[in-house]
Amino acid sequence: MELLGGRYELEEQIGSGGMGEVYRARDLLLDRVVAVKRPTEPFAGSARERFRREARSAARLNHPHVVAVYDTGDDGDSAYLVMELVEGRSLRELLREQGTLTPMETARVGAQIADALAHAHSKGIVHRDVKPSNVLLTTTGSVKVTDFGIAHWAAADTITDPGVVIGTAGYLAPEQVAGNTADARSDIYSLGVVLTELLTGQREPDGLRELDHAADELRLVVLRARESEPSARYARATEAREALRVCARTTDGIPAIDPARISAPAEPRTGIVVDVGTATAAGLGRTVVVQTGTVATPTKVIPPPRRPPTDAPAPRLPTPPARATTAPAPATAVAAVPVATPVLSAGKPTKTKATKTKATKAKAPRRWRMSHLAWLVAAPVAVALAAAGALAYTQLTAKPDVTVPSAVGQDQDAATAALRTAGFDVETVLRPSAIPGGIVLAQRPRDGKRIPEGDTVRIFVSDVKAEMPDLFGINEVDAATSLRNLGLVNVAYVDRFTDAADPGSVVASDPLAHQFALKSGTVTLTIARDTTVRMPEVRSFSEADARAKLEFAGYAVVVARASSRTVPVGSVISGSPAVSSIGTRGDTATLKVSTGPPLVSVPNVVGEDADDARDDLEGRGLVVNEVTVAITSGSSGKVISQDPTGGQLAEGSTVTINVGRRTR
Repeated sequence: MELLGGRYELEEQIGSGGMGEVYRARDLLLDRVVAVKRPTEPFAGSARERFRREARSAARLNHPHVVAVYDTGDDGDSAYLVMELVEGRSLRELLREQGTLTPMETARVGAQIADALAHAHSKGIVHRDVKPSNVLLTTTGSVKVTDFGIAHWAAADTITDPGVVIGTAGYLAPEQVAGNTADARSDIYSLGVVLTELLTGQREPDGLRELDHAADELRLVVLRARESEPSARYARATEAREALRVCARTTDGIPAIDPARISAPAEPRTGIVVDVGTATAAGLGRTVVVQTGTVATPTKVIPPPRRPPTDAPAPRLPTPPARATTAPAPATAVAAVPVATPVLSAGKPTKTKATKTKATKAKAPRRWRMSHLAWLVAAPVAVALAAAGALAYTQLTAKPDVTVPSAVGQDQDAATAALRTAGFDVETVLRPSAIPGGIVLAQRPRDGKRIPEGDTVRIFVSDVKAEMPDLFGINEVDAATSLRNLGLVNVAYVDRFTDAADPGSVVASDPLAHQFALKSGTVTLTIARDTTVRMPEVRSFSEADARAKLEFAGYAVVVARASSRTVPVGSVISGSPAVSSIGTRGDTATLKVSTGPPLVSVPNVVGEDADDARDDLEGRGLVVNEVTVAITSGSSGKVISQDPTGGQLAEGSTVTINVGRRTR
């Protein structure tokens, strides 16, 4: 197998795109599976330096919703990028199969994308190309955004004409289309287009009008994100994230998509790597999604480097004379020091035994001194070699230093997952706080510090519960403030009318004082209310409105009905007791409701003289309508018929009489 940088062993090619080829690889140093991307064509000079710079910028992003960039390096004439290998599929692929998402799923996906963008923006990085192809869905239903800064690098050397746009048509903000500089608000606009496509299946906003009323809140968020004027959009991705979380009615703790919907593709795949590159031939900032699959690519096998056997015995040092005192050499030291030995020259006369003995005795001290000197030289060398060996062993076996990612402000589960992914153990310490439960308040060591892999990072997390304070006798406004400072923001109120406590003060709570309450639950406060009531004005109100007004004031209501020539039917003629009179809660108030004018009997006036009939009817409070009817016989001026002929009518009603008149 091919080895890159002496560390990354390429296993198989899993995809290719407009900018390069993607390989599944193993990081031999950290023993983990990664994705390695190499450009298809070599590049040099400013392009290579820009590649490194943008890769380093992307590597600064350490967030659970961002595809991590681990490393970058050179491989001959080309460079390579080492990234996280994500198991799952792209949002584009899910849309292609399922069409649209529900408003709830859309809000959750959008909130996690906005969370990733907010993290990038906090590091000074603008994505510039937010679209479904650059959003991955893991097998657990979580979102991961990829291609931070790499598209910008790829376009920089291939696009030199003024006004040329970097990005994908259809998702670009108006200022990008105009060739102006993109900023965080440009990413928010692109997010709005993505959300539109998730909801309606198309990028144009027209389809938003057809959504159900249940999606009104989400529709407003999307429309604000898509405002043409940057200043009218959300100023920061954090604002868009919180608005979407409200629509989703959740935080970041649950999957954005049901994992069951992220089914495995039909072809066997090892994961998904999004390879973003610019199509230099077209001269456009087009990005390409690479979906992993089985690729028949031959690989080279590089034999492992040869290492010396670890069980070979170390050479022994020469033994000094008995009187020499030196420290013993460490077992790991390897040294060989020659000892001076006298040499007899040929042709010289042979000495006698006595002479030899005398010479031997004379040379022994000198020979010992030379051996001693050699030993004194060898000992420090051996010690230095031993120290160097120990240092080398320590460096080879020591765990590498890793940068601590930022966890503050994140959900506990997401922060823990990010820290463990980075190679750290995690210790959680709960702290009381006004912040919602499960949010990381602080961390030790701080983010950005480099510590050995496997060390423990302590995170201080806002407790999900809080101890109830003793609120008895406290004003309801101050009590609510005390609860809010503990993170207990869901408060319900129950009224208790009593003279035993000051009106408006707390007389009971659920949970009780010193018990624990969940921040996600509801705290119920019972508030003392005044028992005295004051009679409100109810005249001319409708019966329903007057009843509601009295019951709100604390009265029991009784209704009496009476006729009235001036008050319309159903309206209140008067109320009892008198307006502004003081009573006790539960007292009875009476409403006199108009039934309209009184009823009168209609007399039969047929046969009567017209004038007498009029007097009779008008005397009863009725209105007379006289109609003349021509007759040829009978008495003239008499009532020959009437309407109505009898019964009862409301006072003021009209009775028609027909009066016969002879014609000549």
